[in-house]
Amino acid sequence: MIIISEVLEETYKRHGRLTPQIVLDEATPEDAPLHSRFEWDDQKAGDAYRLDQARSLIRTVKLRVIADEVYDIRKYVCIPAKADDPLAPRSYVAADEMTPSEREFAMRQMEVDWRTLRRRWSRYDEFWRLVAQK
Repeated sequence: MIIISEVLEETYKRHGRLTPQIVLDEATPEDAPLHSRFEWDDQKAGDAYRLDQARSLIRTVKLRVIADEVYDIRKYVCIPAKADDPLAPRSYVAADEMTPSEREFAMRQMEVDWRTLRRRWSRYDEFWRLVAQK
């Protein structure tokens, strides 16, 4: 059985970052551990679809955090290659290895996401009940 998180962690260590292209390149050989996780029939899907599959795989890996309570967060965070340039190409960085500028970018993105979520759902009482649950 293939453990996706282990394969991605090994790939991350070899490259220092994860990008969908790196994951796809590593999965291309037929004997690669992640090869079967991608659609290789070009009549059904091309590289764009496989890159989306790579993004999806990266987002599935969680990091267990133990503080006052135990919870899981995404292991890899998508940020621009240059955290001070939001238009730079994006890649995935291990959440527990982010630089201060990468973390700052991630927190700014979290605030944008929160505002978007609040704007979309704030008219529903159920939304505020969920927020109050912590």
